[in-house]
Amino acid sequence: MAASKTAHFSADPNLRHAWLASLGLIAVARREAGNALANTAAAADRLQRRAAGYAVDALDIARGGVLTLRERIEPRVAGFGAEFEARLAPVLGKLGSVASPSRKPASKTARRAAPRRTAKPASTRTRG
Repeated sequence: MAASKTAHFSADPNLRHAWLASLGLIAVARREAGNALANTAAAADRLQRRAAGYAVDALDIARGGVLTLRERIEPRVAGFGAEFEARLAPVLGKLGSVASPSRKPASKTARRAAPRRTAKPASTRTRG
């Protein structure tokens, strides 16, 4: 049969016990402070990512609303323009103007290209 070991310690706390407990408390506090700092940084990063995601979502929603509005308005504007031109055509015909007032007649003169310039020769003089 194996002999059992018995622990011999006194129940009276002394100065050595207080010293060891304070060292343990300092070590635990340092470790928890580091963990708290890391947790705070991680939480801030998560919040920043979430805010960026919300901003992107809001931008996408606004862009979709604009596209939907454009799809509704463009056909109406085009229809209004065509109706306006159709009603204005008889009046323009009576005045003798065949072209639409929004379009300019094509220019009959051809545009000439600018003459090419030759490069200046490099100077061979040196400072001195």
